[in-house]
Amino acid sequence: MQKQPFHFRILKARIAETLIKELFKLNGYNVFNFGMEQVLPGITGSLNTNTSEEAQIIRQLPDFVIQNTSDGSLQYVEVKYRNKGNFKFADLPKDFKYTNAVFIIVHKTGIGCISYNQLKEIGKLPLNGPYTIDNQNYFQLSEDSVQEFMNYARMLFAGVA
Repeated sequence: MQKQPFHFRILKARIAETLIKELFKLNGYNVFNFGMEQVLPGITGSLNTNTSEEAQIIRQLPDFVIQNTSDGSLQYVEVKYRNKGNFKFADLPKDFKYTNAVFIIVHKTGIGCISYNQLKEIGKLPLNGPYTIDNQNYFQLSEDSVQEFMNYARMLFAGVA
């Protein structure tokens, strides 16, 4: 299979990030952009093939810092789009710095959610079972809004590879 163009992959990632950002905002969270695209705008394309240590560290920045407005707690959140929901611990850099991050994986059939430690323990995000955003207890999200946004993910990515 031929690799998709860089800009197409970026578009899918941004749609997934926007979907998750709006889900959290709807549920009363403060959402702070934190990823490399926000911290260093314009650098994304030039880092695409850069293998330096500095570039690798910049690419590790989680997409968001989410703040629960009821207790002030903060959480790093990394959002990924994966066509079939495939996300493995091996996909992360060996020296991944944000070991307290939660990964939210948007895919054609819904939205997965797994912590760094869970991912490390089981090796990959299972598509079934407790690893969907509606079954995890990291966040206090309304069940109705989660179902609504899972439906949005299905609609938005239905014909996307």
